[in-house]
Amino acid sequence: METKREYALDVLKIAGSLMIAIGHFQMCFPADYRIRFFPAYGPLDYGYIVELFFMLSGFFTCRYVRRIRDGLSFREFFLRRYLRLFPLMAVSAAGWFLLYFLLGIHRLGGMWAKWYPSLWNLAVTSLGVQEGWGFANSYLNHPMWYLSVLIFCYLLFYLLVNASQRLRISPYYLFGLMLVVGSGIRSYCIELPFLNLAMARGYCSFFGGVLLAALLRGRRPGKLVLLLCALDVAVITALICKGYFDLVGDMEPVLTFLYFPAVILLFRSAAAARLFRSPVIGLLGKVSFNVFVWHMSGILIVAALWSRGLVTLGARPMAEVGLFALCCYLFGFLSHFCIEKPCARLTDRLLQKFSQQ
Repeated sequence: METKREYALDVLKIAGSLMIAIGHFQMCFPADYRIRFFPAYGPLDYGYIVELFFMLSGFFTCRYVRRIRDGLSFREFFLRRYLRLFPLMAVSAAGWFLLYFLLGIHRLGGMWAKWYPSLWNLAVTSLGVQEGWGFANSYLNHPMWYLSVLIFCYLLFYLLVNASQRLRISPYYLFGLMLVVGSGIRSYCIELPFLNLAMARGYCSFFGGVLLAALLRGRRPGKLVLLLCALDVAVITALICKGYFDLVGDMEPVLTFLYFPAVILLFRSAAAARLFRSPVIGLLGKVSFNVFVWHMSGILIVAALWSRGLVTLGARPMAEVGLFALCCYLFGFLSHFCIEKPCARLTDRLLQKFSQQ
């Protein structure tokens, strides 16, 4: 099913992947890389951008409700997504694993030592079950925990749509129930397989994105809605930038239920669609996923160069961050065209072959 690409939402993917890469970079090296208008210390950090990624994934997945109710198979919906993610998960995990030892990162000590990988950690990370599924987080290529939760959200989405047919109720009631479940897990700090804080982030954000898309039902938001969204974003951003975190309150639900939905609505406006309509933005949006997947391997390379005195860090923080981001995107292009796209074509051929048998 061909769908019209949302180039403005690609801008959010591009910005989000860069902010996460920068956030992890500044956590790993002794220099002040904070961007003045978007502080990354205190109650707010770049890790909350993952909620935006979950929400966008749910937003785009909503369109499959009708197709699943009309008979879209488990293989076509879930297995296709999993097999498209698996090669990049496995290759990036193996790459991180090899770099960690070949570059001597395990000898640096300190925070680098806690990431010490093993073959078991490599296996669960490659399969995408390292966070929330009942296994201890391996911290091997740590950002992959997001895909681990996202994969389960896709599975749960398919099961809930089918369950709603058997129960003869709207699936959106069950999606709303997942917001309650996720919020309850966070409120009571539950840590059980599939009912834990990592999964709660996915439940609230992913299914929040599904419900947001259902409310819009393909329509562009009106002027009054956009005005309220702009006010929402402006007030919360001002409080964050001024450091008034106490007035914001519990940061995670505020971003999940108030801030990011408003941002998505603003970027779905007709003005944003006209402003950002460019195939270049679409391509950068596709590549941004590869930036997210590989940026921690880039950090290992920088750490090895820095530990050997081959590069200095901290003298020109913004230039260093910019160069790192550029390198991440250059490698992201390479990964997209040499790994992700060929594997996606292979997956499609395999599924098509099996469907004909």
